[in-house]
Amino acid sequence: MDWSLQKIELKNFKFFKEPFTFPVKGKHILLYGENGSGKSSIVWGLYTLMESHRKQIPDIRKYFDPAHDQHLRNRYSQVGDDAYVKAFFESSVPGYPPKTYEISAGHITTQAPGDTFIKYTAAAFDMFNYRMLAEWIYQKNSRRIDLFKGFKKDIFRYLYFSKAYTRIDGTKPAAAAGKTAEEWWDYINKVQLPLTRRGQVNRTTAEYLRFIPLLQSFKAEMDTVLGQVERSANDMLHNDLGLPDIDVLLDMTAVPFNVLKPGRRRYKDGKVHDPVISVKAHVVDPNIPGWSTDVQHLATYFNESKLTCIGIAIRLAISDYKLITGADVAPVLCIDDLLLSLDMSTRIPMIKLLLKKAQDRQLMVFTHDRAFFETMRMMIQERRSDGDWVFYEMLERKSTTPGSIPKPLFFHSKSYRDKVEYHYEQGDYPAAVNYLRKYCEQQLKKLLPSNLQLVSKTNGEVEAADLSTLIDKMGSEFRQLYDIPILTLPSLSVYRKRLMNPLSHDDAYTPVYKAEIIDALSEIDKVQVIAESKHTICQGMLEHRDEFTMYIVNGPDSEVINFTAMEEWTKIEVGGVSYYKDVKVRVTASTNPAVCPIQDHDSLRIIFNTVCTSLHLDQAPAVLPPFDSTITNRHTHQLLSAI
Repeated sequence: MDWSLQKIELKNFKFFKEPFTFPVKGKHILLYGENGSGKSSIVWGLYTLMESHRKQIPDIRKYFDPAHDQHLRNRYSQVGDDAYVKAFFESSVPGYPPKTYEISAGHITTQAPGDTFIKYTAAAFDMFNYRMLAEWIYQKNSRRIDLFKGFKKDIFRYLYFSKAYTRIDGTKPAAAAGKTAEEWWDYINKVQLPLTRRGQVNRTTAEYLRFIPLLQSFKAEMDTVLGQVERSANDMLHNDLGLPDIDVLLDMTAVPFNVLKPGRRRYKDGKVHDPVISVKAHVVDPNIPGWSTDVQHLATYFNESKLTCIGIAIRLAISDYKLITGADVAPVLCIDDLLLSLDMSTRIPMIKLLLKKAQDRQLMVFTHDRAFFETMRMMIQERRSDGDWVFYEMLERKSTTPGSIPKPLFFHSKSYRDKVEYHYEQGDYPAAVNYLRKYCEQQLKKLLPSNLQLVSKTNGEVEAADLSTLIDKMGSEFRQLYDIPILTLPSLSVYRKRLMNPLSHDDAYTPVYKAEIIDALSEIDKVQVIAESKHTICQGMLEHRDEFTMYIVNGPDSEVINFTAMEEWTKIEVGGVSYYKDVKVRVTASTNPAVCPIQDHDSLRIIFNTVCTSLHLDQAPAVLPPFDSTITNRHTHQLLSAI
């Protein structure tokens, strides 16, 4: 993307009375904002500006007119106060001056003749939130989903067909016009066909004979669009969201025209009516061979989380379809509190999907869910792409003064580590330790496999492990899982009592206490380095790419074993040395089944050691070969050490 959004400015618009600058800096944005802090006003400001490109001037000015019942001015503003929304763009290519757009009562700069940048940027822009998604996908059980109204309201103006429409007089619109779905639909609804003496549509005229194919062409163009959207949505459901058993089906009826008047048998109304875009689903159950069903009412069959996934997949597929990329456009996608109804098992795949969408557009994700914010930030940092992002927090500034005007408290969101350093430098050591605990827990959760983050209670229930247990598991089960020497891992246990429990000190401001904070921070930093070094060798889905060969040789003797990983297989680096997670494997071929049977095995490491013993590599003067020099990926032919 050559162009990018740099900042948004608002004054006397919705939440913001005083001038407010939202710095985007050409980056992706992740913002945590309390309800009532003004975060959604930023999104609506940008949305209103983008929509202004195609609206009539009076329809834009009404948003800033305090006398209009649809105005969006801050409720504390005075009649004469200035009110505006501005957006600033810059190009990464030297020599291009910045672009600024404004909408206000007195200035509207988004409609300059010949300005293709704002035209394409507005077309590529997309925004949706939970409420907008609900209008699309959530219906009463007694009603089928109909997307046509949503398409007509939000999508048609930016949906380009393969060709311009043909008028009923046989002519076409001027060059570069008449290709959007909105233009087609507006023209179709404005057509006045010749009538008979009885006031009925004359079906013998040339105009009528051109009009019917026009309706058919509109449906054909929409069928092409819906077909592509359907394929893209199903691809996301299957490959990104972990729902391979669900296929969505999008279908539009023919455009109803000249239907019988209510209560009449002969007389027709001569009008064009909205068709229906239905959403159905086809569901299979892999546990029941041959079983499948067609779902007509999605809300009846699917829970809210799956329903949200379906809605987001469709909506993102539409956004992809109308996305415009190139040198003269700045595509932006805004997501505002969209993922509230997703369960935790679905949130992570959804975040991964959003991060994939960030590859070809600026992504702005706003949420008031702290857990979602921290999860997404952690995943961004794990990908080492946080340099492409800006993290913000937005709170409502509390005031004890009666009648005070609400104001935002807006700031860069600091990491737990940043907060440790900040409070330490301020001399607030108990607060520093509080964030030290959070930082330690965060890094251990990044490092430890999910099963090691759980503990079983005596009543059989499972719960999340506390910090003390996580520290213990790093030094025991985790160390054994990767076969790491006992003195290699960072030492956190010595700080557990005095730092993880701030009440263990009589005086939280002693020099000893201060030194321990720095020492503990240094050890946790080492955990972070190890966690960031974690690399996935394969997902362990028993697919072709997860097939490996172990080849071990000692003189004339050798053993060859083919196997697939049955679970996620990862490696980490500690002190520059690679350590591999021990995994369950399925042996599919073996030159010596007596040594390594063709079956499922609980430990790849035991297989390696058993084979080495059978070849006498554990006896002097033989030397045990490096583990990762004996294994090759059968699909890529890479040695394990090079993966």
